[in-house]
Amino acid sequence: MELAQKVELRQKVAAHHMDDSRNLPATKTIKRYLICSSERSGSTLLADLLDQTGKAGRPLEYFNPVYIEAYCINTKTIELHRNTYWLALQEMRTTPNGVFGVKAHLPQIIEWLGEDSLEETVRFLAGFDHLIFIRRRDKIGQAISFYRASVTGHWSSQHTKLDLQTAKVPVFDGLRISSAYRYLMNAEENWRKVFSKLNRQPIEIDYEDLASEPRQTILRVLNAIGIESGSDEFSTSTISRQGDGLNDKFRADFLDYMRSHS
Repeated sequence: MELAQKVELRQKVAAHHMDDSRNLPATKTIKRYLICSSERSGSTLLADLLDQTGKAGRPLEYFNPVYIEAYCINTKTIELHRNTYWLALQEMRTTPNGVFGVKAHLPQIIEWLGEDSLEETVRFLAGFDHLIFIRRRDKIGQAISFYRASVTGHWSSQHTKLDLQTAKVPVFDGLRISSAYRYLMNAEENWRKVFSKLNRQPIEIDYEDLASEPRQTILRVLNAIGIESGSDEFSTSTISRQGDGLNDKFRADFLDYMRSHS
């Protein structure tokens, strides 16, 4: 998929999520949490399941440039002020119990703040009551998934549904998968540096546990951030798994590639 098509697809998904129909009644925000993630870690699934409880805000990638662009289009904003956007998000996306959530990759926050400074990032993150760190134990699987998404432009099943074209089937590329693996390892290490600087222990979630036991995992998250939960607030996620037999083939090919380059 060409770059312009990938951008257009991301814009479609962002426009859908930032549509006024998804706004919530104005409510005072009393609790804020951040889902700390890297690409293909399961953060979209986690955010979707938390959203569906109706008690955990509407956590989305609000710091992603395409979401900011969608907000500006909706509100006819020409020059966006960071604090105005931040306050507007909380007004629009806080659930009636006062909970607001957002998910982000660390580079998105740094770009949004407009300053490549660990201290500035730490100061901003200190304003969240809870940090949820989602990771993936299977780093090779995550790297393969990252590579495939970068080729197809399908970063979640939502992109797949909105794409009117047939996605390009990726061919194995050991170098790019290896590069993705290093990038993702570095992304996780950077989050841990931030947590250390904050002197805070995040709520840690493994994608594999979320995928196999979504209900138990979400209940654990809600309990950890102090949200009362019942038995009638869970439904099947709107996000579907994207992996298939090609992932398994790429894994075998990648292990061969690594052995031949060791």
